[in-house]
This record gives sequence, C-alpha cells and structure tokens, in this order.
Amino acid sequence: MKILEINLKKIIFLFFTVPIVSLADSEIYSWVDSSGVKHYSTKSKKKSDTPIKLPFLVKENISLKIKKIREKAKKTCEPHGGIDCSLKKDKDGSVICEDGFRDSLEPFIFHCLETKLKPNSITLIDKKNKQRTFAFSNTKDLKNIKEIKKIIFSIRNISSIKAYDVNIGIRQNRNKTINIKGSKDIEGYGLKDYSLNLDEKLRQKDLGKIIKNLRITCANCR
Repeated sequence: MKILEINLKKIIFLFFTVPIVSLADSEIYSWVDSSGVKHYSTKSKKKSDTPIKLPFLVKENISLKIKKIREKAKKTCEPHGGIDCSLKKDKDGSVICEDGFRDSLEPFIFHCLETKLKPNSITLIDKKNKQRTFAFSNTKDLKNIKEIKKIIFSIRNISSIKAYDVNIGIRQNRNKTINIKGSKDIEGYGLKDYSLNLDEKLRQKDLGKIIKNLRITCANCR
C-alpha cells in the first residue's frame, strides 16, 4: 500500500477537523527525504522510525463554558420580562423585574428615573360638541376661541420606560392646581388623553394662559 504522505499544515488541519478518536488510534511518523523535504505519515517507512509527539487535544464542553460565562455575566431583567418601575426600587437600590425577580444589578435611578412626558396636542370641544385639534406647539391661534366647555390634552411618553403615578393639572397659583382626569400610567412611547371640564370661572380665562399653566409630573419623570 502506498504510504500516505501529508505536510505539516494538513496534519494540523486534521487535528482540528477529524474526530479525535480516529487520530488517537494511529501514530504519526516523520522523516526527511534526500531532497531535505520533511514528510509525515500514519505508517512508518523504516523499522527504526519512532512516532513524533503530538499535542494532547481535549474536546471542550461548549455548553458548560457558555453556562459559566452566563453565571459570571451581570444579572438583568431581560430574561424576566423586563423592568417594572411601578414596584419602586429594591432595598439595595436596584430595579425589580416584571416577574418579581430581585437579583438584577441594574440601578433603579438609571433605568426608572428617566421617563419624559410631553404634551402632544390639545382638542377643544365647544358647547355644540364641535371638536378642533391643535398641535401643542401651536397655541397662538387659541386667543379668539370662545364657548369652550372641555379641553382634552394628549400626553405622549417620549421615552421607552413606562411612566407611572402620572399627574396632569393646571396651576392656578402657588397653592392651587386643578387636577385633570386620566390614566395614571403611560407606556413607553405611548399616548394618553386627559380631559378638563371648564367651569364658568375657567371659561372666562384666556385659553392660552390655561394651556401655558399645564403641569405634568410622574413618579419616575426626569
């Protein structure tokens, strides 16, 4: 049988691609021919040939290695349904996850105190139930509008974190704020409406000033 001759690069390639058991059963020999070229083979050419020493290869348990890496990695709420800011912070100042998991290392102050709410639009409803909607940035056209009985404020959460304990109101003075009815929570990037019924006293006020005194707060707002 013709002796299989392969170069060193092919030997190395075989060690990383061929199952270890098949190579373990064979010994590798090397010799130099008359031209000075070194050869490798699984069969000896002479009786005096001795097998070369090859590095010992061990098949690594990849699943176990991944498990160890995950154990060392920082614990987060990602595999636990996300962060639930409404549960407030844990005793160590970290967040609490949606499923109640409390061993997350994510700081509450960085992940839950970053919600930002912004007025998106206002809808005016007059005594005849006619509705007119304006962008909140365009309130200059409201000065001459009369006979309004209700204002609906559309508030948008412009962050990805859920806002909770939301309070919307119209500030009249330092000691008094008129609360506006609506949802106490706004999901991340969500939009909610808040309705204010105008009494006789408020109807006499300039709409621009009422809207200017809009106050938006929440438990985890910036």
